[in-house]
Amino acid sequence: MLIASVLCGARAVPVRGQESVIDRVRARYEASSGIEARFEQVTTLFDESDRLTGRIWLQGEKYRLEAGTRTVVADGVTVWVFDRAENQVIISDFVEDETTFSITGFLYRFEERWKVTGEAASVQGGERVRIATVVPIDPDDWFSRVTVTVRERDALVTRLEVVDASDITMIFDLQGVVERPLEPGLFRFTPEAGVEVVDLRS
Repeated sequence: MLIASVLCGARAVPVRGQESVIDRVRARYEASSGIEARFEQVTTLFDESDRLTGRIWLQGEKYRLEAGTRTVVADGVTVWVFDRAENQVIISDFVEDETTFSITGFLYRFEERWKVTGEAASVQGGERVRIATVVPIDPDDWFSRVTVTVRERDALVTRLEVVDASDITMIFDLQGVVERPLEPGLFRFTPEAGVEVVDLRS
């Protein structure tokens, strides 16, 4: 469906030893002072789809996501999940298990878990892009495939399609992706007075 339109007109190129687009992306994100974007996430199981929109900020393994009434902040050690509607913040250790997918975890621990099996060149909205097909090294991994779309001119990710072992598809579209210095305070969260705090840290 959506993936067909993404790959329309693209030509698959096997990766055999040359630097992959993922290598370019990782180098760009590791050297970046910060990435900011609007996002849309669509999760589909059979014919049922859920849609979420908001903003995301990335800096190394740190990130901040704001969508609807929820704000998620991670500084690489601690994660805060604040729900304004519930007036509650849940604090936990920064741990990503095998069932969790995040852009930061995907990029910064790529070689431990993933391998690139092919790349394609395409043009989307007048923008030249590279599309990488990525699969897990372990055939029993929770996820079965990731398709990554990257702007050719600056190696910034604009789209991720993730398929898990249960055939649940998650599509992350990033719009207005820009690189700029980000304030350190973006990646910390201090609850206001009256907010219920649930601390699950070990």
